[in-house]
Amino acid sequence: MKLSLVAALILGSVVLMTAQSPIPIGEKCPPLRITDWVQNAPPEQDLENKVIVVDFWATWCGPCLKAVPHFNKLVAEFAGDQRIQFLSMTYERPAKIERTLERIDFRSAVVTDQENWTQEAFGIAEIPYTLVIDAAGKLAWKGNPEFLTPDHIRQVLNGQTPELPSELDSAAPAVDLGKRNIGLKEFGAALKDSTVQRMFQIIPSAGPGGLRMDGLPKMFYEGGTSLPKILSYFFEIPRSRIAMPEKLADQNFNIAFFDKDLLSRAQVDSLMLERFSEEYGVDIQSTTRETDALRIETFDPEKLRPGSGNQGGFSDAGSKLIITNQTIRATLFELENRLGVPLIDQTGLDGKYDFIIEVSDKEQLMESLESYGLRPEPIRAELEFWTVSF
Repeated sequence: MKLSLVAALILGSVVLMTAQSPIPIGEKCPPLRITDWVQNAPPEQDLENKVIVVDFWATWCGPCLKAVPHFNKLVAEFAGDQRIQFLSMTYERPAKIERTLERIDFRSAVVTDQENWTQEAFGIAEIPYTLVIDAAGKLAWKGNPEFLTPDHIRQVLNGQTPELPSELDSAAPAVDLGKRNIGLKEFGAALKDSTVQRMFQIIPSAGPGGLRMDGLPKMFYEGGTSLPKILSYFFEIPRSRIAMPEKLADQNFNIAFFDKDLLSRAQVDSLMLERFSEEYGVDIQSTTRETDALRIETFDPEKLRPGSGNQGGFSDAGSKLIITNQTIRATLFELENRLGVPLIDQTGLDGKYDFIIEVSDKEQLMESLESYGLRPEPIRAELEFWTVSF
C-alpha cells in the first residue's frame, strides 16, 4: 500500500518516492540494470534485440509470490524461444533472495538490482508489477502479472501492441476513505489543528478497509476494521480467543484517536473499552479455561533464518504466509489468528526471523514450523479468553 502525503505527515515524516513518472506504452525504455544473476541465468546474458518480460517483486511481498505460478506458466509456454527472456527482478541481496528460492519455485531468471535504479527509472510504485519490452526496446505492456496472457506476449513477438485489460487502466484504491464517516484527510487536518486537543471517534463503516496508522499512545487511525481485530490488536489477545455474536463480529468500524496530552498506553486501552461500552452497549468479560493448544519449542535453531533491517511484516501469498523480520512470539500470534489454534511460545528465542509458512490447514502449519527447527507439541493449557456481548 502506498502512503499519501497526508498519511506520511500524520506519521511524522514525509515519504518521497524517487521514482520517475511511469513510462507510457510505445515509449523507449531505459536499460535494465542487473547487479546479480541469482538463479536460472541464461547462457547468453545480452538482452539486446530480445523481447523482455520483467516482473518486479520482493521476498517480503505475498502477492508477488502468489503470482509466481502464473509467471512460471508463461515461462513454460515460451520455453526454447530464443527471442524472449523472462526476468524476476528485486532489489534485495542475493543471500536473502536465496532463502525464498529454497521454498518457492521460480522458472524465470531471478535477478537483482541492488541499487534499485531500474525500478525507479521505470516509475514502478507498487509490486508485483510486470513490463513487456519489445525487441526495439519500447514498452509494449504493463500491469499486474496475473493479467498477462500468452496471447499478449505472442502479439509483442509479432510486432504488435496488445491492449491493456480494463482492470489495469484504472486500478481502484484498496480503501475508499472518502466514503467513510471519518476520512483520512479530516483526521490529518484535525491532528495538525492547534485548536483541537483530542479526538476519539468510533463510527460504523460501510465495509472493510485496510489502512492502519499506529502512533500509540499518541494517535491511532484505522478505517473499516472489525471489533475482533480491534480488541486483538489493542490488547494483544489472539482473535481465536475472542468470542462474540456473529452480527457484532461482522460490523466494521472507523477509529480515529489522538490526544496531544501525554496519555499512557493503559489509559488509551481503557478509553477504548469505555467508548465501545458507552456507545454500543458492548460488555467484555475475561475468563480463564483449559483448552487444546500447541506448545512450540525449538529443536534445531540452525534451521531458522534471521531477519535483517528495521522493517518487517506479514503478507499473504495464497496458501502461504510470508513473514519478514518478526519475533517468534509475533509470528505465532499471527498464525493463531489465521488458523484458530492456540500457539504457546516456549522457544526462549528473542531474535527476529523470516519465514514462509503454509497456512491452509493445521497439519501443513506444523510441517512448516518443523522445517524451521520448531517443534509443535499438543498440550492442554489454561488460557485467557474474552467473551463480548451486547
